Amino acid sequence: MILERFAGSSVEDPKFIGLGSACLTGASAGSVPPTGQSNLSNCDGFRVGPVPSQGTGGGGGGWLQLTDASGGNMNNNGNGAGSSAARAGGVLFNQALPATAGLHARFEQAQYGGFVNGTRDAPEGTFRSWGADGISFILTDGNFTLTETGQTGGSLGYAQSGNGPGVAGGFLGLGLDAWGNYPRASGALGAGCAAAGQNPGLSGSSTLRDSVALRGPGWQDSNGKWTQGYCLLAVNQLSSGSLREPWDPALGNSADPADHDLFAAKAARKVDVEISPADPDGSAIITVQLQFAEGGRGTRPCPRGCKTCRPRTSSASCPRRATRATSTWCATSRSARSTR
Repeated sequence: MILERFAGSSVEDPKFIGLGSACLTGASAGSVPPTGQSNLSNCDGFRVGPVPSQGTGGGGGGWLQLTDASGGNMNNNGNGAGSSAARAGGVLFNQALPATAGLHARFEQAQYGGFVNGTRDAPEGTFRSWGADGISFILTDGNFTLTETGQTGGSLGYAQSGNGPGVAGGFLGLGLDAWGNYPRASGALGAGCAAAGQNPGLSGSSTLRDSVALRGPGWQDSNGKWTQGYCLLAVNQLSSGSLREPWDPALGNSADPADHDLFAAKAARKVDVEISPADPDGSAIITVQLQFAEGGRGTRPCPRGCKTCRPRTSSASCPRRATRATSTWCATSRSARSTR
């Protein structure tokens, strides 16, 4: 069993690799990671918006922060500096794990706070009350070294985009997509899937906000790049509640860091991912459950007869395991706190 809450001032295991703007809010300003531990460090430079208070690791109250509320300037497509710069962050665990008995993962995630300069010509410091894109949980083939994610934006760090490759050896990508591009067949997402008889993603120009989606294995093209596959296995748009906590001006505009901590706690959504042991044909059943934090919006029963799909693979470079996905989406108001 691996247990890491990311709530302290450092992460002991160096196999946890922080990328981009990922940081620990529990680390004090100006601190550095202890020698031999993970490279995850303080959030200096990533403090735009109502981010959690900094330096709370001693009390175990920190978060793994992937991005702050920066970015979204429509005049420069997020290529500006400071609070106008787009952000992307991720954490990899670069160690193969035995999967013969299946896998069970639990974590807590929060999406909230909007982003800066969300409307054209908006003054610096103006917040839009919603943001992009989302958060993903990905699994890869343990035969490949994991050093970087897939593409950012709608690909959520798992899949390909344009000529940019997806994550090497990608096996499964769960997208918690507040914005709604991850399940779509846009920007080359799902390239090669249709030719393989699989689903590249939803067609049309509309985003599917507040969607929970699973994408399957990727495979290499003729040049050895991971630009093929990552086909859509299942998608469900939440009919009540939201992956992203709506803007709360009383908490978001407050100058008190304690209010920002309350905002983060209010935005927490608990996620449970269970993958069954492989069947004789190499397929597996993936069950995903989502529950809201304390004081949530009530209970919604899990649907019966959840969508099941068994995609085919068409490339020698693609993992030889088919994937059968059963998607269960639940929202409950239980108060038990899970690992984040």
